[in-house]
Amino acid sequence: MQNTRSDTQYDGNKKMNGGDIQIKLGDKVIMKYYGVNHDEDTQYTILEIQDKFIKVKHPKIGGYFQFSKERVARVIPSEPEKK
Repeated sequence: MQNTRSDTQYDGNKKMNGGDIQIKLGDKVIMKYYGVNHDEDTQYTILEIQDKFIKVKHPKIGGYFQFSKERVARVIPSEPEKK
């Protein structure tokens, strides 16, 4: 299956970077949310990519957060890929 990198869904079972899902610095991600009061899909910006984790910036909160790659629900590319 060819990945077109357009607002990519990530199901938690596929591998990122080395599998079907490709992420890079500057992409935005929406994380899976397990709480009860979730009104919006926050788009975090990827700052760093590690083996099992990503370091991201929240758009309204200072500092950074680190999440497991398995928590990624959607990837939004920072810029369209050139063909």
